[in-house]
Amino acid sequence: MQVGAYQKSLNEYRHLEAKTLEVSKRIDDLKLIQQDCEKKHQQEQSAINYQWIATEARFDELGSKQDDIQDQYELQKEREEEIEEELATQSSLLKQLQAQLLRFEQQYEHSDVGLKLQQLEQSKKLLTLQGQQDQKAILQVRQLTLLLSALSSFEDLLSKETNALVKEFAVFNGLITEDGRVEGNLKPLTQKLVVLNEMLDREKSQVFAQRSELNRTILNLKDECKQLESDVSSLKGGISPLSQNTKRLIALLKDANITATPLSHLAEVTDGKWQDAIEGYLGAQREALIVEPEDAEESIRIFRAHRRQLMGCRVIDTTQTRLWLNRGDNNSALRFIHCNNDHAQAYLNRRLGGIKPVETERELLREDSAMTADGMLKLAGTISTIRFVPHMMVGINTEGMRESREKQLANLSNELMNFLKADQRLEQADSLLGRVMANNQFDAESIGNASHAVTRLAQELESVEVEIVQLQKHDDTDLQERIEALKSRIANVELERKKLDRERQQIAEQFGALSTQKSQLSSALAALDEERNRLTSNPKYDAEFASERYALLESSMVNGAAIYKEAISRAEKASEKARSFDQKVRKEVADHYGKYHHASLDNDVQLDYLESKFEEFEHYVSYQIDILSETELAKYAKRAELARKEAEETFRSDYVSKLKDSLDQVAHIIRELNHSLKRRPFNQEIYQFRYYPNGDMKDILDLVERFSAQDQANVGGLFDPHLSNDPDHIRAIASIQELISDDEKQQDLADYRKFYNFEVDILDAEGNKKTTLSQRIQTGSGGEHQIPFYLAIAAALSTTYRLHETMDGEIVGGFSLAMFDEAFNKIDMVKTSTCMGFMKDIGLQVIAAAPDDKRAVMAANMDTIISVWREGGAVSIDVAYPKEKGQVLLNGQSESLAVPV
Repeated sequence: MQVGAYQKSLNEYRHLEAKTLEVSKRIDDLKLIQQDCEKKHQQEQSAINYQWIATEARFDELGSKQDDIQDQYELQKEREEEIEEELATQSSLLKQLQAQLLRFEQQYEHSDVGLKLQQLEQSKKLLTLQGQQDQKAILQVRQLTLLLSALSSFEDLLSKETNALVKEFAVFNGLITEDGRVEGNLKPLTQKLVVLNEMLDREKSQVFAQRSELNRTILNLKDECKQLESDVSSLKGGISPLSQNTKRLIALLKDANITATPLSHLAEVTDGKWQDAIEGYLGAQREALIVEPEDAEESIRIFRAHRRQLMGCRVIDTTQTRLWLNRGDNNSALRFIHCNNDHAQAYLNRRLGGIKPVETERELLREDSAMTADGMLKLAGTISTIRFVPHMMVGINTEGMRESREKQLANLSNELMNFLKADQRLEQADSLLGRVMANNQFDAESIGNASHAVTRLAQELESVEVEIVQLQKHDDTDLQERIEALKSRIANVELERKKLDRERQQIAEQFGALSTQKSQLSSALAALDEERNRLTSNPKYDAEFASERYALLESSMVNGAAIYKEAISRAEKASEKARSFDQKVRKEVADHYGKYHHASLDNDVQLDYLESKFEEFEHYVSYQIDILSETELAKYAKRAELARKEAEETFRSDYVSKLKDSLDQVAHIIRELNHSLKRRPFNQEIYQFRYYPNGDMKDILDLVERFSAQDQANVGGLFDPHLSNDPDHIRAIASIQELISDDEKQQDLADYRKFYNFEVDILDAEGNKKTTLSQRIQTGSGGEHQIPFYLAIAAALSTTYRLHETMDGEIVGGFSLAMFDEAFNKIDMVKTSTCMGFMKDIGLQVIAAAPDDKRAVMAANMDTIISVWREGGAVSIDVAYPKEKGQVLLNGQSESLAVPV
């Protein structure tokens, strides 16, 4: 059977189903985009509402501030009016008091006592002014003597001459009192002041030199302390201290996959007595780097490329190790060094192998190269000292080195602190000397004149004050008291007026500030009112929602500023989400448009990812959903329904009926074969062909069995099993779908023989089943095995040739040839005759090739026998035509021979 038509219908249906699903998925995708559009609108609405809340909160807050400012303005205005009234009252009172004072002063001036007192007061003021300048000069001299006495605290830093001079000036400490009076002769003091600066200048130069030397020492100590601190830090990490340049070179070599190890990490001085001398002699050589000989050339290349930044570094030539490894003198300083690396040992042999450790000066002179433990070195005929350095060659004993460095750091730190204190004292002494020299700018003659003038003026002031006291004892005391009282009262009134005037000025300034604030607040409130109107006119503004949210925020926030801040924050977040959804929708529409732009529905749509408005994207989504839902989906669904119905018609009218005819033909053929076999028993056994459904095809067979012309309309759709509630029907059409879809399995559906399994049953004479071919193959003889196969071959050929018996009993059909080689070689004559008789019954023309011992069997059953002999190269052929009587005779003999058996 041909199933191409079914497959074509199925493919068409599935194509249309896929298109329907594609359109449906496209609609679903667009609906998701539509949901994002709605979310964008929701976020925009939230942003508008929270912007209104922020604006309203800000408006209320500024309105409250405006009310407060107005209250302040009114209070200041009231206070200003009160001040104006008080100032008017004070002005009137001041005029009255000034007029009264003027009368009293005129009365006092016309009296003799008053006139004389005024003259004496003027004289007193004049004398006081004249004596102030001279007294200032005298007090400066006193200050200078005090500064000189302060130098006595730096006696240990100053020279003997300066200390002696300071002691000489100490005798003048009480010569001038605190108020500037001279209690003796100033001349000896002024004479010594003349030579003071020259001596102090020399002393200052000496102090400066001491400080310079001390500062150099301090700088060196600081550097040493810094280096020791770095060493201690490295040693705490378990790493021997190295210079920065050496560390930098190690890092550069590591980047090139070259391992470099300092000499100090591979060797240690085992005798503490000789540690200072050996390490001091090696010095910076202790940081020389050791690399493998195969890396030496590359290491030197890297070192050379960065030589300007790596001053002081060293790389040992390890290619010469084998030349120096065994050349060290065991009596040299090498016996105090332990080394576990051949390259390090070779380098130490080269550097220290010829230097002998000695104790005495005689031994030092006797050797060509030698050193002592306390740091004396003889080398190249010259004896010098070794500069000791911090220990580094301790191998892996970093703990001991750290303790040593910490102890050195503590000692140097204490020494540095002492030097810093000494420098501080020198700085103080230098500063004091500078102040003394700066103040000693006096002229001896002017100081003497000033002293005489101060003494004279003091005497004159004393005389004037005596006269004033005497005049004040006269009767004008009451008038003077009244004048003084009026002056005091006038001063108080003027002071009060000044206070009120300052307060009025402050109020005026506050008025300006308040007016500015009022103006700014009015502008801000107007802008906020405009913004509020703009927001409320927005169609997305929801007054009820915004009012509720504002009330919630107002109940949970302390003030309007907090509400404004929170509302602005939420509005910004909502705006950001809206922008995010906007970008998301644009991208999703762009992707959708790019994927489906070939569709005719999209040809008239032009969208720009950046330039087009969001509403255009939203309209595109809604439009596409409507178009696809109303036209595309319906069109494909209708075509899919038509394709399904066509497949059902094809299935019902063609495949099922043809399959049923083919299966009925199989049953007919089996019946005819079995009818023939019943007439041909084999040794009292009857062979019968039996067929039964193939398990994989059983559901389809059941469907075909239920199929009839009267119930075709009730078979159900081939491709809509969900419309049927019959599970057998569902399984059948599912199997047909699977077979049609698979090109390999499709042949099973096209071949009706695949629907059955075939078996040969072996019956006894009464028709009872004894066994089957499958069972006999396991236990039967060779002949018993072959008979069923000959029968099966004959049945297959008959079916293939389409041989069948007519109503007249005649066998008709196509080509009926059956050819066998070495036929029936394991079957006896009786069974062979039965088998060949069966083949004649079903209309087969048998041609068999058999050996000569089968001649009797062949003659009994064949119409023509051709004998072939070959002798050497000659071939002989003989043809015989057995007659019916001979065949009967042969068959009779065969039967008689077979009876005893």
